[in-house]
Amino acid sequence: MMSTLLATASSSSSPGHHGVVSGKTKKKEKTAASLVVGPRRTKTSAKTRRNDAREGIVVARFANVMSSSGETNDDVDENSEKASSSETTTTTTTTTTTTTAIALATIEKDGDAESETEYELVGPKPERFKVAEGQLAGLLTAATPASTRLISGVLTQGWKASLEKGPAPDGEYTFGSFGGRYLKETSDTESFKRPEKPLKLYEFEGCPFCRKVREAIVWLDLDPVVYPCPQGGKRFREFVQETGGKAQFPYLIDENTGVKMYESDDIIEYLYENYGPGKDKVPSLISRSPVVTVAAGLGMLGRMGKGNKLDANSKAAEKAVEPIVFYGYETSPFCKIVRERLVELEIPHQIKSTGRGSYKRKELLKKRGTFQVPYIEDPNTKKAMFESKAILEYLNREYA
Repeated sequence: MMSTLLATASSSSSPGHHGVVSGKTKKKEKTAASLVVGPRRTKTSAKTRRNDAREGIVVARFANVMSSSGETNDDVDENSEKASSSETTTTTTTTTTTTTAIALATIEKDGDAESETEYELVGPKPERFKVAEGQLAGLLTAATPASTRLISGVLTQGWKASLEKGPAPDGEYTFGSFGGRYLKETSDTESFKRPEKPLKLYEFEGCPFCRKVREAIVWLDLDPVVYPCPQGGKRFREFVQETGGKAQFPYLIDENTGVKMYESDDIIEYLYENYGPGKDKVPSLISRSPVVTVAAGLGMLGRMGKGNKLDANSKAAEKAVEPIVFYGYETSPFCKIVRERLVELEIPHQIKSTGRGSYKRKELLKKRGTFQVPYIEDPNTKKAMFESKAILEYLNREYA
């Protein structure tokens, strides 16, 4: 009952999934690695700055060793040499300590900076419980799959919820607070093996077989790179035809194991066996059953034709488009309408699955100071944004 209530609330209340959040976005500090050693650079990468910092440590340590070993200029007399050596050793030791401290601090900061690509947050500020003008009808039809799919595509494997005393700790995602307690959500997915290289999934939004696999992605909290294969698409459909021998979807490539496979049920069992609790733990809602596939198809009737065909105006095929990062989950109607457009424009994207219990809810909170989906980051323009309507306008402007 708790899970059904939360699923309904997340689907109908806002232009994304919202939660009460705590924590602040940290500002990154500029570092002065180029001052440690060598000439000043007008623009340096994090990797270059770390290398420079390490060089600073080596140079300083070398100077210290040379000073303490008594290597001197032959033209200096003995008394001057002793005094100079003493002063040089003291000065060099102090300089070395300072340089080393600066360099190590620089390396640590640069390591943090390099872990995230900087994106400029644009578009409207995310607002809770707001449906943008002109979106209501589309969102209502996009919400229809929840009537037949229930919690599948909403929850992660082993999802648990508990009411904890007090306010949520700083940086902790929570759906809300109730009577002096906050809702804490966990799942089993953090204990599952994760693929070192992202999985590659070839599919399209309007396919019920593909939907089953996407729901499995949410259950297992995986982050595949999706290569959309709408009808009329040439880029990725032709690749599947050439690689697998037929244009059938979904099609999975796992470069970690060398596996390439068709058939939704086989793919789901493979994912559970390799990146979940085992294929015998596949939920009944995505199990091998004609009834399950029919239910998945019926839930998509309200959006018939959406996310199926290539938009002839798509410019994505003309560019070397890097995958857009897409935070969302399958059953959210706000995420669904954005996903449909990504498929129609044939834009590759990495799904950062954020079902209930996913640690990526906390990840997005840490990144932006709030959690709401859909949220995208476009490495092609270095732009990031919330709000489904704004995202759709952006995609049409940049790629159609």
